[in-house]
Amino acid sequence: MYEIDANFYSGANAEWQKQHFRFEITSDDKFIFFEKLADGSYKKTYAEVDWYRKSPPMLFRLILKSPHELIDTYPALYRGNRKFYYVFETKFGNMFYRKI
Repeated sequence: MYEIDANFYSGANAEWQKQHFRFEITSDDKFIFFEKLADGSYKKTYAEVDWYRKSPPMLFRLILKSPHELIDTYPALYRGNRKFYYVFETKFGNMFYRKI
């Protein structure tokens, strides 16, 4: 599971994003994006993962049936001091995800 890393841009907006968005990549190469709705349930958006590289650093693209304003089909991968993180370009600007 990957969640928003609010340390990049701390504050109310980053905390709100962290509480409302996350994604998972399953063992069978499925991408599931979770959006928390007003009633506390989650809307799930699915995509196929097309791996460019299956060993660290893990590089992929997402194959969606239709575009989604919060899912970047070509997420960027960056290396921090000890961990990697993915950056999605979205309607909110860059969203930074780390594996939890």
